[in-house]
Amino acid sequence: MVTIYDIAEKAKLSHTTVSMALRNKSSVKETTRKRVQTLAKRMGYRPNQIALSLKKGCYKRIAFLTTDYSGFTEMITRFGGFCSDAGYEMVLMYLSSDPVKARRTFEHLLQAGFAGIASFLYLYGNVKDLLLDFTSMKRPVALFGPPPDFVPTPGILPINVSSLRAVSEVTRKLVKLGHRRIVQTVPKQTVDLGWYRQKDELIRGILASAGVTDWNPSLPYDSDYPSKPMEAGYAVSRLLFREKPGTTACFCMNDWFAYGLMRGLKEQGIGVPEDFSLIGFGNTDMGIYSQPSLSSVELCFTQFADIGWDFIFRQLSEPDFEKPPKEILLNARFVSRESIGPAPRGSSPGPDTVSSKRRK
Repeated sequence: MVTIYDIAEKAKLSHTTVSMALRNKSSVKETTRKRVQTLAKRMGYRPNQIALSLKKGCYKRIAFLTTDYSGFTEMITRFGGFCSDAGYEMVLMYLSSDPVKARRTFEHLLQAGFAGIASFLYLYGNVKDLLLDFTSMKRPVALFGPPPDFVPTPGILPINVSSLRAVSEVTRKLVKLGHRRIVQTVPKQTVDLGWYRQKDELIRGILASAGVTDWNPSLPYDSDYPSKPMEAGYAVSRLLFREKPGTTACFCMNDWFAYGLMRGLKEQGIGVPEDFSLIGFGNTDMGIYSQPSLSSVELCFTQFADIGWDFIFRQLSEPDFEKPPKEILLNARFVSRESIGPAPRGSSPGPDTVSSKRRK
């Protein structure tokens, strides 16, 4: 491997002069800088990234923390491409919903010298002190879908998406199609998060305007979500009609959850959409090709990647950690496909509208 000492010997210069020339320091004459840089290129010199990282106190690595690998493939791939194009390495890591494990992950990021973080997050308060330490070293954080307890912090850009408009559109469409028993599936460990409560209240309000005032749309469940969303959806198919008799439509946690639920319903003789309507979240490519194709709420994940990377790279190039960045709010959109249909006959409203198929 060619070192600056090899270049210095060849150029008959001190290694200090060569080092400054390679870093484009103005204290070195332009003719000397060009001669050294040309020689370095001809000799095949490559900067020692480990040495540079030790000097700067951080590596050219960006951590991408996700709570669910399956739902964010396109976003992760896109963000990783941005990192690679800019000469950074993206390190993909799983973020547990367990507060102790989550804290351990952020402690590692702080100690391992990462240059920046792009992350989903369950709770801010649990790791707030660690993130403050991280940003105090002029290392930026892009926070996707910030949790309810997040507070504006210099160096941390909250990027959020509101699905309420899309959920309202879908719910009103379902009501027009005769549905009166609509649920949203919610993992028990996240049931108290603000966005689930907002969706719950929205669905309740629309159903109330259709004359249904005694229906709770939330279906909490125990599961190994998010690491196994399809398995979770399949498991929920076994308890859905026991917990929520008469249900005819369901907002799923994500698209993968919907595929598992669809499979479980099929095994019970319940067809989608002729007997039951399904809506996913995420609008993954698989939804186009599934049978039936899956209606879904698109959550702007590619825009998350674009905005998150732009912020991190800008902060690394021209640091500005004086004021908290303003939250970026995007709007989700509904993509209608084949998994939504009219409610089965006899499903409008009543205390128990379970069809004969579902009683088996």
